[in-house]
Amino acid sequence: MSYDPRQYPPQHPGQPYPPQPYPPVAPRRTEPTAILGLVFAFVFWPAGLVLSIIGMGKTKREGTDGRGLAIGGLVVSLLSLVGTVAAILALVVFGRAAERAIDEFSETQVHTTSGTGTRSDPLALDGGGVTFSSMGDPDWTVDVVAVDWDVDEAVRTADEFAETPDAGSHFVKVEVELTKEGTDAGTPWTELDLSYVTADGVTIESEPGTGLEDDFMDLGEMYGDARATASIVFEIPEADARTGAWSVEALFGDEVFFAAE
Repeated sequence: MSYDPRQYPPQHPGQPYPPQPYPPVAPRRTEPTAILGLVFAFVFWPAGLVLSIIGMGKTKREGTDGRGLAIGGLVVSLLSLVGTVAAILALVVFGRAAERAIDEFSETQVHTTSGTGTRSDPLALDGGGVTFSSMGDPDWTVDVVAVDWDVDEAVRTADEFAETPDAGSHFVKVEVELTKEGTDAGTPWTELDLSYVTADGVTIESEPGTGLEDDFMDLGEMYGDARATASIVFEIPEADARTGAWSVEALFGDEVFFAAE
């Protein structure tokens, strides 16, 4: 194409600008509730379950990321829920099995037709007593045979340093007969517990070391078929005397009650 050099060259049509790139798309925000739901699902699943459900709803409603995290937290929380329920059921089953095993492990046999051995229907004194069993084998036979409702003077005579009973109370001595059953040895005061239960249901424990002869706490180890008579002293208010019941309980066995007198 020629043109007069004395003139300006002809103008060419403008060239188009190159296409401009689109601005980068900002990444979507990850929903914090979904993240917390997944974290708490491993730490404290009830909170994880709630947060995961909230997170799923917010990701759908607000268009944020994290729905997969919320679903993961929900799944982990539900699995933890199932595990918790299974553990509770297992504990209940185990507890009932253990209770049955204990019932079979210990057995109490009453040897008298007078009374059933409850507080409302106690056994008669010197009526044959009760046998406690362990592992299905007889272990101890115990009988309350006599009660002396005022041994204050006897206690002072046996121990000059003994404290006097509180006003309105007396030292009471209970005489019990013990038989060690079976072949294994045992110590009465470590395997048997005797107490007095008032008519109001208050338990009174024995007084240790009164110095009386045949003190229950002085009995040593007894072997099969060994027999012994022992005395146990209690400090009992006069208002509660003769109206309660004597409680005898073995290490493995039920609590059995004897009449107060």
